[in-house]
Amino acid sequence: MQNTNEEDIMLEDNNLLENLDKFIEETSNLKSHINSLNLIQEHCNSLASSLNLHIVKMSALSQEMENVQEKNKNLDLEIRNTTLLYDELKKLLIVLEIKDEHFEALHSLNTPISKIERALDIFTSVSLENYTLDLALEKKELIQTQLKSFFKKFSTFFATILASPTPTGELIIHTDLYKTITPYKEILKYFKKYENYTLISSVYTTFSKDTYNHELSYQLKIITKVINHDMDIKEAFDILFQSIFLVYRAENFFVKRVILPEEDCLEMLEFIFRDFNNALVNGIKKIYKNAPVTCLNALKSVIEKYRPKNSEKIFKNKNNFEIQDKESLNKSEKEEINESYKIIFGKLILEVESFYEELKQDFIQKERSQYEYEGRKKGLIRTINILKKSEIEEINSSLLSNVIESLSNYPPKKYSDIVNKRILCYQILNSTESNSFLIDSDKIRLNEFEDKVKDEFEKESIGYVFKDEEYEKRIKNIIKEIGELKIVKNEFKKICVENSDNKNEIENIFKTTEY
Repeated sequence: MQNTNEEDIMLEDNNLLENLDKFIEETSNLKSHINSLNLIQEHCNSLASSLNLHIVKMSALSQEMENVQEKNKNLDLEIRNTTLLYDELKKLLIVLEIKDEHFEALHSLNTPISKIERALDIFTSVSLENYTLDLALEKKELIQTQLKSFFKKFSTFFATILASPTPTGELIIHTDLYKTITPYKEILKYFKKYENYTLISSVYTTFSKDTYNHELSYQLKIITKVINHDMDIKEAFDILFQSIFLVYRAENFFVKRVILPEEDCLEMLEFIFRDFNNALVNGIKKIYKNAPVTCLNALKSVIEKYRPKNSEKIFKNKNNFEIQDKESLNKSEKEEINESYKIIFGKLILEVESFYEELKQDFIQKERSQYEYEGRKKGLIRTINILKKSEIEEINSSLLSNVIESLSNYPPKKYSDIVNKRILCYQILNSTESNSFLIDSDKIRLNEFEDKVKDEFEKESIGYVFKDEEYEKRIKNIIKEIGELKIVKNEFKKICVENSDNKNEIENIFKTTEY
């Protein structure tokens, strides 16, 4: 047992010795690595010293670069300021050396327009606002004085152009005036920039307004003469409104090109034609008093021809002629108002249409009252004359209804009243046969009314004619009362023949009776 323990102890000692040998061997290797690490550390220390040196050098170089950059900025600013100063001095020199011929060009309006435009271009392209040199201030004052003097002369000259005798002719496009003013459109542009342009534009608008009002008055007098000579008022109205449209369009293009270039000219055109529209309505009112039916027919015709196709969408409502929001309109609707003249002409037509509606209702009311005042016979003759001329369905329908109602409520007191009623019914029907301006319901109503009157006429005629043996005398009297109305006479003849036992005798009475 003791021997075993000793052996174990010796084995442990041997293991310990082996491990110790290994440790000594590894320690020897570690020393060689430590030497290598020391060398690496020495090299790193050398690199750190070199890096610190480079950092110092880079910092110094960066500071030097910043200094150079600052100097470059200052130098660049100095160069720019010098260049600006040079340019300003160059401009100033140009201004101070403006030739006398340019000043002389503005002394007289007889100077060729090209030279005047050149002088204005030079004077208005320079600016001396920022200069305080006495020489610059003197030149500035001289230029302003020269421009002010020229614009004053030109204003007087422009007014002289428009001071020609007021035309006495009808409504026309003022081509000659446009040709006279157009060469000065560039001068007008300069005038607009440097003077109160309303002074000169108001001269033109006032002249145009007065001229067009005068010409319209003359044109309306011509239409009145047309009425007096029983000529075609429709054609006269069509010519009038076509002339108005062409005048609006020509004035639009001229104002837009010469008076207010590159600006919306709607406001100026509305001012020019503001009184014009009122004068037109008043003129129509006078024509209406002289010939109401033909006037209304003519108005209806021009309204149908010239009314804006999409007016319900373009304008806010029937009594408000302001334009709707353009973004809400489609392409075709926008095209109807893409020029100022289309807008003011569209408004004019709608104003005329509104006035036409008033006149139409006024006419219907007056005619119904006049019918009652004159009595059935005279009133019917008046109504028949209207129905022969009227091309307005609403008027025809109203007057026809009035007559039918009046005759329907007419209680005949004697047979002659029955005959008279049949004659009046025939006259109404005859007056409307050639009138294509009746609605279908009125035609049906009129035919139904005629059938009732004819039935009444037949029934009463039989009882009246053949009530005793003196029918021949009564037949002759009725024939004379019917007169030349062959249709009514033949109708009466048929009634008598068909209801008589002696047809040949009746035939002979009609043959031998004159009317």
